[in-house]
This record gives sequence, structure tokens and C-alpha cells, in this order.
Amino acid sequence: MRALAIAAVPLLLLGAAPPAAAEAKQGWPTPEILARQFERIAFTSEYGGQYRAGRLIRWQGPIRVRITGHFPDRFRIEVERQLAELRQLSGLAIDIAQNEGEAQPAPMTIEFSTSRGGTAFEPEAPCRTLIWETGYVIRRAQIYITPYPDGLRRHCIAEELTQALGLADDSNIVRDSIFNDASSRARIAPWDALMVRVLYDPRLRPGMHKTEAMPIVRSIVAENLRTGATSSQRPR
Repeated sequence: MRALAIAAVPLLLLGAAPPAAAEAKQGWPTPEILARQFERIAFTSEYGGQYRAGRLIRWQGPIRVRITGHFPDRFRIEVERQLAELRQLSGLAIDIAQNEGEAQPAPMTIEFSTSRGGTAFEPEAPCRTLIWETGYVIRRAQIYITPYPDGLRRHCIAEELTQALGLADDSNIVRDSIFNDASSRARIAPWDALMVRVLYDPRLRPGMHKTEAMPIVRSIVAENLRTGATSSQRPR
């Protein structure tokens, strides 16, 4: 089982525009930019993913999520809200363990740590994700969120949970995106939601190489934009 790591670097969260205002100001990226964004974040990993050589990873079964550590109730609400959206976007069965003592294993853990200790690859990272996969199928993910200011922790919740589904790299191709560490977003943008929907489209599969996948990705992006499927609801 291989592991890879993802970390977010600190960013300035002062004077951020509300999400609706930012979206109205920027508008949607072009289909080609969206395709390039997917290629950037889905076929590479921020740390430790070089062995993948341009292949997709994603979950295939239900995901049980355990939240650990010390955190205010408002952060649990943020996690639950984000997981509910990702459930709709991916079609995955995602549920939250109700207490730490449950015997049933949880392949995804979100730990709110009490110290800012980072990692060897990014000592100052306010959050990071470790992903373990076998045969390009994700088996386990561990998310760490450190005690930075609330705005940054909300960004971390949105970014790390989304990346833990298999969109494992950062990108500055789209400015107003949860995958851009220069962004102050605390919720995923509609175009970020589209990235999750594309990854879990049944026309793609774990281990697919980008040379085979990208023509399909472009078709899926165009289809979603043409039909207006830009909310968190999966098309039926």
C-alpha cells in the first residue's frame, strides 16, 4: 500500500469577499481551463505521488469518517456540511462515526490537533492529508488540521476533505479555487465541485492514465456546462 501526503501552506485570509460575490465577479473558467485544472490536480500529488506517473486515484467503496481531537462544535458542523456536499458530488456513501469508541473501522480520520507541529516536507503547514492507496484505489486517508485562526481552519476543512477524495494536488490555474493556496475560500467553488463530479464519473476509472482519460474529461466538462449541471447534485 502506497502513501502520499498533501499539505496546505499558510495564506492570508483578511478582507475576503463572500463566495457569491467572488463567483459573480470572476464568472466561470472556460472549459479548457477547467480541463487543465483537472489534469493538474488529479494526475499528480503535492507530495509523494511521483510513482503514479499520471494515473487517477479515487475511492471505490463506502467511507466512514471519524473526527478526533479538540475542536469547537462549529468545526464539526463545517465538516458535516462539507461531507454532505462531497457525498452528493461523488455518489459515495459517506457517513460520520458518532463517537471515537465505535468498533467499526473508519478509513478516513480528521484530527484537530492541539499543536502547530507540521511535517518534514512542510513544517509550517496548517493542515495536511496522508492518503494510502493500493492499485490506484484509495484505502485510507488521515487529515490533520492544526490550531490556526478559524478562517484558515475552515479553508483547510474544505480543501483537505476534497483532496482526500483523490484530487491530491494544488493548482494556481484557477485563482478563486479551493485548490489554490492563494485563495481565501472557506467553501468549495462550483468549479471545484465540478472537479469532484468529473473524478467520480463512471466513464473514468482508478488507474486510468491521463492520455486516455483527458479526452473523456473534456467531454464530461463540456457536458456538465452544456446541461447546467453545476450544483452539488449529481446528474441522474
